[in-house]
Amino acid sequence: GGGGGGGTCGGTAQVVGLQNLGNTCFMNCMLQCLFATDALVGYFRQTTKESIEASISEASPMKGQVAMAFSNLVRQVYDSSPHSSISPKELKRVVGKLAPHLSGYAQQDCQEFMRFLLDGLSEDLCRRKPPPKPAPASAKSTEPGSDRIEGGGGAAAAAE
Repeated sequence: GGGGGGGTCGGTAQVVGLQNLGNTCFMNCMLQCLFATDALVGYFRQTTKESIEASISEASPMKGQVAMAFSNLVRQVYDSSPHSSISPKELKRVVGKLAPHLSGYAQQDCQEFMRFLLDGLSEDLCRRKPPPKPAPASAKSTEPGSDRIEGGGGAAAAAE
């Protein structure tokens, strides 16, 4: 079995199965769960392929491969006729290349697949903000006691 289901992005259910590529039920069940996650699917449906490519983090060890393969699969699901089935072979290929322990066609742990996929999407699309710059020395208060923490008890408060 390929696992039916599909997302409900925008309130419109899309019932599309995923073909079993040989013991890939672990992958298909997690993908169907993700396809039912409106915010995630909505991002990939509403963002153009070019925008996703431009959003790929330069620091990603995945080099955008996971995000692009998942994006293509989401588009296939929503471009397919209801009650049809599609093959997730491109995503399977990318995952197997980047995570050799998930390659091949042996049964795998679905949670491990989902963790890898979500980590890969995060790495590919997460824009890390540079650390905040420290305040210049001139901006610090020079009043006596300005370095004390308000409300701190300490020994002085205990003596009162």
